[in-house]
Amino acid sequence: MSTQDFRAVTYPVRVYSGQGALANIKAEVARSRGKRAFIVCGRTVSRKTPLIDKIRGRLGELCAGVYDELEKDSPLGPVLAARDAARAAEADLVIAVG
Repeated sequence: MSTQDFRAVTYPVRVYSGQGALANIKAEVARSRGKRAFIVCGRTVSRKTPLIDKIRGRLGELCAGVYDELEKDSPLGPVLAARDAARAAEADLVIAVG
């Protein structure tokens, strides 16, 4: 068995779930000092439910955009596309939904 040197960089992660999860989303973005929040999700939650529109509405001007092409156990390609979209939107915070 061989080992490889590596470096892991982690960022603060907060998980919210339940009926009250949306109530404080704008305050949570502010607490994280976010100015441009980018939402990543799958097509189903984005196109067949009102959830993403509700999040965008609560975020208002803090919402930098949405990438909704992820799927369960997404392969690397769509994940990298989401990363690139967030970078292009100059996002400083990511909200993953789903």
